Amino acid sequence: MADNGMWIDEKTSAPANAGALVVQFHLDSKYMPKKSEEAGYPVFEQIERVTVWTDKDNNNIFDVNELHRRKWPAEYAAFKEGREQAVTGTPLLALFPGQPEVVDMLRAQKIHTVEKLAAITDPNAFKFAFPLVKKAQEFLGSQKANEVPQMQEHISQMAETIKRLEAQLADKPRRGRPPKEKDIAA
Repeated sequence: MADNGMWIDEKTSAPANAGALVVQFHLDSKYMPKKSEEAGYPVFEQIERVTVWTDKDNNNIFDVNELHRRKWPAEYAAFKEGREQAVTGTPLLALFPGQPEVVDMLRAQKIHTVEKLAAITDPNAFKFAFPLVKKAQEFLGSQKANEVPQMQEHISQMAETIKRLEAQLADKPRRGRPPKEKDIAA
């Protein structure tokens, strides 16, 4: 459980049952009470933090640990190199191609992908964005519906390949030492 009372996934230090995630690494300062007491004035140290935005909560800030670095290596590498951190998912421009103002408004609220928008469940969290949620859900539903026939074709091709390879293996003579035969006479 996190300090703020929220249950977290102990493997990733991300909120449990998080749904869609957007993560961003950043530098922050942390008050050091022991050093402050010793120095006689407030002492702060620079630390790495990660903010995890989900459909359920948008204020999950953690001190970066090894689990975060392994869970999101591309985002962490971009942070360390000073590059903009990539967000995985369908870009908002795919849903709103002629509406850059809508895209910018959503990005300002840390909603960077169609999946993140579609995963919003609380109408009070983003009042202006909630009417757009249904549009995002329909968009993703239509994308998935288009993928099903392609997936079925791919699965049938894979099944045919497996059958062909199994037939090839059955036709080849066994190599190496013959299998041991058990003594039937006892």
